[in-house]
Amino acid sequence: MLKSNIEGTGCMRWLIHFPLFYICLVVSQPTLAASTGNVHWAYSAYFGTGVYQISDFATVGVVRLTPAWTFRESGFDDEGKRTLGWRFRLPVAIGYHDFDFRNIGEAIDLDNVVTVSVIPGIEMDIPVTRRWTLRPLLYVGWGTVTDSPDSAWSYWTGIKSRYRWNTGKLEWNLLNAISYVGFNSDEGNTSSGMVPIMTGFEWAYPFTNFKMDNIPLQLSWHVAYTAFQNDLDLPPFLDQNAEHVIDMWQVGVALGKQGKKFEFWKFKWDRVGLAVERGGNDNLRGVKIYFSSVFDR
Repeated sequence: MLKSNIEGTGCMRWLIHFPLFYICLVVSQPTLAASTGNVHWAYSAYFGTGVYQISDFATVGVVRLTPAWTFRESGFDDEGKRTLGWRFRLPVAIGYHDFDFRNIGEAIDLDNVVTVSVIPGIEMDIPVTRRWTLRPLLYVGWGTVTDSPDSAWSYWTGIKSRYRWNTGKLEWNLLNAISYVGFNSDEGNTSSGMVPIMTGFEWAYPFTNFKMDNIPLQLSWHVAYTAFQNDLDLPPFLDQNAEHVIDMWQVGVALGKQGKKFEFWKFKWDRVGLAVERGGNDNLRGVKIYFSSVFDR
């Protein structure tokens, strides 16, 4: 059965929680920097929603909408027969130029949109055991700069792994992922790519005395570390020296329902959380809102 939900940064989540977008501030975000000092729009669909300030100069806001449709859930039946899961996602990233917190109305005006990217993708869930799941994925799409002829093909592929277990009331996830992310731009026939390798833990604890819709709430945490096998470069901006990011830490805490999702109409999301990021000799710092497991972003 085809099911529509929101996972990662979904469209209905954006409509409901868009005011929270304004506090997603990332300072000196080299992973999205271009030689002009603006956010590199070709990577925006991969990195997601945020406000990116580069070297205290240009500030660019990115909103990523990711509607998702699950064609089949993965799992095992009573006889142990394995079923593969399939999911289609459609990340759409919109970039706003010169984002200014002091004038939010003008910042999000449609006339201020400078980039649009659409990167459809397919993901397959492979239940290796009842605890261990692998998820290969492939995304390919195209984007453009609205006020110039510049356009680019963007793509990423990789595989994720999740292993689950319990210790008392605590639910644990061991997460790993390796990806290749790149783009080919029409401007100067340029291309770039990177290889992020991530490992992390998630754990959740239920609060039986606190319920929503008669379902216990649970608090979940995660710690994730990402190493970039190809350093992420922040090219020189004005008279500054180029910088590099070789790794990144993320720590987050979220509130959700035990074994259930929040629902609104036909849309679903796992949790509501806040994460902090730090990396690259402290030249990458950030605070972000998230609505799903690290495994599902």
